[in-house]
Amino acid sequence: MSARRTTSGSRTPRRASKSPPREASRKAETMGVPPDRCAVVEDSAYGVRAARAAGMRAFGYCGGLTPAARLAGPGTVVFDEMRDLPALLAD
Repeated sequence: MSARRTTSGSRTPRRASKSPPREASRKAETMGVPPDRCAVVEDSAYGVRAARAAGMRAFGYCGGLTPAARLAGPGTVVFDEMRDLPALLAD
């Protein structure tokens, strides 16, 4: 079993409402984890783009306000049921 660490943007003070790629990269560096070993779960197109730009696996949750088409893109898994997330992360 691999070790997993979790961080949340809501626990980090920030100026913008969503984290830019450099903030995502900084969080990974602080935890000592390379960006390509990180997974980001986001419900905004901006957050998904930031995760991809930082070189992280992006999971776009479309079960809220943002439609799937706005979250979709290269290297992004789009899903609409949170109960599916554990299996998606295991892939």
